[in-house]
Amino acid sequence: MQGKIPLVVEAHSADIIATLVILKKELEKQTRKSIKLTITGGAEAHILAKELGEEGVGVILNPPRPFPYVWEDRRILPGPPLTKDSAIMKLISHGVTVGIGCEEIWSARNLPFDVAWVRFSVHKLESSGTDIVQAAIEAGGLISRSEALALGSVNVQKLLGVEAGAKNSDLVVTRGGDLLDVHSRVVAVLSPRGISQLLD
Repeated sequence: MQGKIPLVVEAHSADIIATLVILKKELEKQTRKSIKLTITGGAEAHILAKELGEEGVGVILNPPRPFPYVWEDRRILPGPPLTKDSAIMKLISHGVTVGIGCEEIWSARNLPFDVAWVRFSVHKLESSGTDIVQAAIEAGGLISRSEALALGSVNVQKLLGVEAGAKNSDLVVTRGGDLLDVHSRVVAVLSPRGISQLLD
């Protein structure tokens, strides 16, 4: 037990998340070694945002926009216009490393839209040469484009303990805008492993 591989636990309830944080503290005290803990799910993680930030516990929100599927997950933070903050912004404001997860394999195709939903605001739209038509409202434009992209990429890798570098990273080429533009589409994937795919 050297604290290199993260312990990833699916939990939505704030009560269960709080128990996991307490267990982490107790184990670290007894073993005198740090434990990397990542919560996936996290419907009620925003309730413990301060404690998660203090303990260095990361959260992969899954689904990215909370929905109370069961009664125990009812204390969600839906975000604007119903609440001032969203779960993602509350966690980020307390220094929690946040990633966006996919519930099912098919939902991976929606990841760019989920990231854009977090990033853009109807009050602050940015343009990268093309019209951006996402009506995303969660972050209110408070996070940068690179921070938004990190939610669906490098933050998830970090939280899952994946060592990524130039040797393991693919380059995605788009036409009609970047990955956060609704009108863009992927036309090629270039890989340092010698695999290239032209999709156009």
